[in-house]
Amino acid sequence: MIIGEPWKSMQARSTAEIADDIPNEIWYRVPKELAYLRFSDPNYEFITPPAKFFTIGFNRGKIDSIRMSPQIEPLPLQQALDIVLNLQEQWRTSGWTLDEPEEFPAYDNTPVWYQALKECSALSSHWNAGKLYQLMVVITCYGDNRYPDNKGYLVTISMGKFRE
Repeated sequence: MIIGEPWKSMQARSTAEIADDIPNEIWYRVPKELAYLRFSDPNYEFITPPAKFFTIGFNRGKIDSIRMSPQIEPLPLQQALDIVLNLQEQWRTSGWTLDEPEEFPAYDNTPVWYQALKECSALSSHWNAGKLYQLMVVITCYGDNRYPDNKGYLVTISMGKFRE
C-alpha cells in the first residue's frame, strides 16, 4: 500500500481481506487476519513482519495513515530490537532519513540503548521519505498482570503524509 493511494487500489493488490472504506468519511479499517505491511512506493519501499495490530486509516477514499505493531505478541527485548534494526536498515537502503537525529536517534544494539529499553525509557525514532511520508517507530514495555516477572516489548509504527 501507499499513503495517498485510492482505497480500492490497495484492496485490489492486498493479500489480506480488508473491508471497504466508507464513502466521504474519515475512519480506519483493520485486516481480518494477520497481515504484513508491504509499503509499495517504488522509491521508499519496505516490508514488515506479520502484525496482529494493524490499522489503515482513510480520508474520503484515500489511504492517509497506518498504525501497527509488526509482531504477533509482546516479544523479548532483543527480538523487538531486532525487528526495529531490520526495518531501519530497509528504510536507510530505500532512501528514508532520520528526522532530528540528535533528539531522536535511530535505535542501535548498544549497551546504552539496551539499558534504556530495559528501563522503559527509550525515545521514539522519526524517519522521513523525502517530503512525501514520515513515520515514527517506538519500542515500549508491555506488562501482563498474569506474568508479572516477564516483561514484553511492543514495536509500534505510526505513518502518514509528510508534515513540516
